[in-house]
Amino acid sequence: MTEIYSSENPLYSWILKSVLESNGIDCEVEETSLRQALGDIPVNQTWTKLFINKESDIQIAKEIIEKYEPKLNDVPSFCPNCDSDKVELFKAGNYKEFDTLKCKECGYTWKKGQHYKRK
Repeated sequence: MTEIYSSENPLYSWILKSVLESNGIDCEVEETSLRQALGDIPVNQTWTKLFINKESDIQIAKEIIEKYEPKLNDVPSFCPNCDSDKVELFKAGNYKEFDTLKCKECGYTWKKGQHYKRK
């Protein structure tokens, strides 16, 4: 097994596991029970880890994770429809759609990667 991803938010690891498995990649999530030791040990040692079971799947898994992994600065600072700065990841129920953005002001939604420019 090879560790390929870790996150302080366990939900991200579980979402990526689901995406990888839907692409035929055998993987496992290891949740740590060290969260209560936070402060006594380095923060990243308490994070949830995602492992790939077959070496031959690592490269394709990295490409898939790159496509779907949530990124901190991946949200533009304005809405292409109304120019509002109240932009967030689109939420469908309890889940965030990491490839879709939504304006809190006007409700406009768009996919990441679409060309947008400030009015």
